[in-house]
Amino acid sequence: IAAYPCPAALFHTGIGGVRASSLLATSLRPLALFTIAPKKMIGGFIESISSAEFGGRPGATVIEVDGGTALPGFVDAHTHVLVRIPVATSDSELDAYMVNSLPGLLRAYLEAGVTSMVSTGDYWPKILDVQAALLTGSLTGPRLHVMGPVFQRFGGHPADTICKRNRWCRERLAVEVDNPKTAADRVAHFATRGVFAIKAVFSEKYTQESDPMADLA
Repeated sequence: IAAYPCPAALFHTGIGGVRASSLLATSLRPLALFTIAPKKMIGGFIESISSAEFGGRPGATVIEVDGGTALPGFVDAHTHVLVRIPVATSDSELDAYMVNSLPGLLRAYLEAGVTSMVSTGDYWPKILDVQAALLTGSLTGPRLHVMGPVFQRFGGHPADTICKRNRWCRERLAVEVDNPKTAADRVAHFATRGVFAIKAVFSEKYTQESDPMADLA
């Protein structure tokens, strides 16, 4: 329990504790509690959970939510922050979306209790700008883990599905490879850019022959 990520709202400077009537634990059984004391840092962890009254730090704020339920921050493990329907076809369309729609989407995630999210395929390298803006605080939203564009064999998903007849999308969302060496070289390139994982899509079309994605894996 002490290592659970805590909702971002608990980490604003000066907040010393939250009192609630129950805690939703991993067993999905509510546990009675009085106080959650978070560490005084953004992106920290729950410091303690106790049925004892919260003594508090000098000047600390205590949020009273009696009758409510406290939850750890949720993780959206599969999301596409920049890829919306209809799919963008130009830099100007994507820039307009990032200014007009993205901030509201990210705030909605927080309001729903999502404090971490995994981008499992987004327009490269713009997704890095989103990640940097969240880290610096110029955008408000969950912490973002980036996989980068999607690895695939030529003619697979997403190049020939959502990016079909859309070269702009194809060049930014898909990494098409036809041999293991090229795949490995491209993985090494994205690793240097700080992606935390690689997403590779396997195609049923190549079950009878060597698929570079399978060889790479």
